[in-house]
Amino acid sequence: MANNYEMTGSVVKVGELQTFPSGFTKRELVINDNDPRFPQEIAFSFTKDRAALIENLNQGDLVTVSFDIRGRSYQERHFVDLNGWRCRPADQPAAGASPAQGMPVAGASAAAPAAPAPAAPAPAADPLTDDLPF
Repeated sequence: MANNYEMTGSVVKVGELQTFPSGFTKRELVINDNDPRFPQEIAFSFTKDRAALIENLNQGDLVTVSFDIRGRSYQERHFVDLNGWRCRPADQPAAGASPAQGMPVAGASAAAPAAPAPAAPAPAADPLTDDLPF
């Protein structure tokens, strides 16, 4: 089961590269989803070599982040992480993948279904051959 999502928004903050004693590295990217009613600031983690993907971003840049959701428990507490694996300018299409190809888009409402085509008018019933009692 693929857990790949995309979200588009404006860059709020690009965190400093963090290096942990184990050698693990990560950098945080915070974007604003630009929802006019209830804007949200969403944090994504870019780990290891993917941290370099966001180092040249500036506050206000409009980007699309591809990510997956990671969850884990520790000492009976549960944690969720949005793990970024691609970040591109929002006006640049994804290479080889699009929401139409099955990738859910986080923060986006589903497209309205197409209106059904108008039905052809029913032929007028001939009162002499109509055998219905009403």
